[in-house]
Amino acid sequence: MKFLSEHGERQLAAAIETVETRSRAELVVVVRPIVGNYLGSDLIVASVIALSVLAFQLYSPWVFNLHWLLIHPPLAGAATVGLLRAVPGLRAMFVSEARKRSETQTAAAACFQTKGVRYTRERTGLLVFVSLFEQQIRVLADSGISETIPADEWREAVAPITAVLHDEGDAATLAERLTTLADTLERWCEAREDDIDELPNAIDLGAKS
Repeated sequence: MKFLSEHGERQLAAAIETVETRSRAELVVVVRPIVGNYLGSDLIVASVIALSVLAFQLYSPWVFNLHWLLIHPPLAGAATVGLLRAVPGLRAMFVSEARKRSETQTAAAACFQTKGVRYTRERTGLLVFVSLFEQQIRVLADSGISETIPADEWREAVAPITAVLHDEGDAATLAERLTTLADTLERWCEAREDDIDELPNAIDLGAKS
C-alpha cells in the first residue's frame, strides 16, 4: 500500500493544525522511506546464494567448465543484491525486527535534535517519525509533555499512532489518529492565548514513497 498521497498529505497537514490549535504541543511529522544501511545484510544473503550456486556446480550431475565456476557465483550474488534493493518487502525479510526498531529509534532521536523539536519555549515539542521500510513509527515528546501527562495515559494515547503501519494504514490513517491524540494533549497541555507557532508545520517527507 502506498503510504503517501495528496489526500493523505492534506489530512496530515490538517491534523497538525488541529493538534497545535487545541494544545501547546508543537508537532513535527517526518516521513522517511528508509533509515538504516542494510548493505551488510544484503551481502550476507548474496554470499549464501553465491556459495549455493558454487556448490551446485561442484556437486551436480552436470559438468561445468572451470571458467563458469568463476562467473556464475559472483553473478548470482550481484543479482541477489540487485533484487533485494528492487524489492523492499523481500529485503525486509532478512533484517531482524530488533535491528529495524534500533535504526528507527536512532534516526528519530537524531531528528528530534536536528529539527529543533527539543528547543521549544515550554519544551512541548512532539515528533512523529515514520520509517516506511522498517515499518516503524516513533513518537518522541519533550519534557513539557512527557512530564505533564501521566505515563500510562500517554502510552495508551500514542499506541494507536505507533501501530498505524502494522494496521496497514496510510497517511490518512495517521492523520485520523493524530487528531484523536489532540484530545489528550488538550486535556493536559491546553492552548493559551499567547501561544506562538515555533516550528514549521510543513510535513518533512524526505523522498516520497
